[in-house]
Amino acid sequence: MNVLSLLSRTHPSHMVLFDVGSATIGVAVAKYHSGHPIEILFTHREHIKYADGTNVSDALRVAIINAGKSVLEALGTLGHRRIGSYSVQAVVHAPWIDSYSTRIESGLKEEVAISRALLQKFMHDRLPKTSPPGRVQCDYHVTKIELNGYHTLDPFQKTARHIALTVLQSTVAEKVHEALRSAYSSVFPNHEVHIDSFLFAITQLQDAVAEHDSFSVLDVGGEYTTLHIIQDGVAMGGVGIDFGTEHLLRAIMKGTNLDRHAALSELTMYLAKTCTPSQCSKIENSLKQMEIEWAQQFGDACTTLSKTRRIPNALSLFGDTRLTQWFTHILTRFEFATFTTTGQVFVATPLSFNNAQQEVVFHESAKTDNVLALLALFVDK
Repeated sequence: MNVLSLLSRTHPSHMVLFDVGSATIGVAVAKYHSGHPIEILFTHREHIKYADGTNVSDALRVAIINAGKSVLEALGTLGHRRIGSYSVQAVVHAPWIDSYSTRIESGLKEEVAISRALLQKFMHDRLPKTSPPGRVQCDYHVTKIELNGYHTLDPFQKTARHIALTVLQSTVAEKVHEALRSAYSSVFPNHEVHIDSFLFAITQLQDAVAEHDSFSVLDVGGEYTTLHIIQDGVAMGGVGIDFGTEHLLRAIMKGTNLDRHAALSELTMYLAKTCTPSQCSKIENSLKQMEIEWAQQFGDACTTLSKTRRIPNALSLFGDTRLTQWFTHILTRFEFATFTTTGQVFVATPLSFNNAQQEVVFHESAKTDNVLALLALFVDK
């Protein structure tokens, strides 16, 4: 999956895949078979039910358990597909998880042959041993290796006197870590659940979905969105935005008195230009203030991020492709060129599994879900 994973593992032909977002928990059953498309046999999304007075981590735990129960029921009905053993993978987004790159380097006394054991010891000796207060380290991956100042994808058996590693480390708050551990042990007591951060997933998907060595990624969640810079497969910086697709739905619900399910249906039709003139007018009026609010928050995020580095104007949007086009549309209507590396406006492209080299197919028992399909591609890397 990456050039040097200290947590490397193989997976059976079937995978239960969780997408842990800020507003929903997505879950899928995927089948992998060499030389064939990835098959998605089942998908489900569980809404995280936040409520006044309810602990946020408890709401997350309940949603994961409910999503897990739905997939266990599905595994029983999919038995005719000969699903035996399976592994469980979770990809966790911000704000639950915080990921950051650390670069460690050192010269050696003499040229030595590079081995996995040597790099493991190098990392063990030089990586910080502690997490920030109140947080637990849950994942780390080497995303870049340099020998004698040159980047390499195949370091083993080469000789070098200087080593530099870029490591993507991820931490979660202690309460969130306990919620994740409790939820997964409750639903999958006999399985080890491997957790990766979204930021690591997107660096591994770069060759499948991105056309640029350096690009920006906008991870559009339900309650929370992040803007990241990826350069040569390395996460260079990021900033969070308290705005997501649920803000749009709440605006529509308030303006039309629809429930969440109906608001999602109306918004999807509006963005697909299949609504009636009357419906479109109501949705458009409901979203007017949202356009201003999103532009302001995105501009503030760009201001914060550009204090340390310029932002690539090639912008990839990760999320539900039915909804991310609204964010793309707003970015083309407001002037953010002053923040970009080229001084030109953002060129925003929704990331879609349809653009990947590896084919993904959804069976009749599964609803098409762009995010789960992209994460299935990540697992297969």
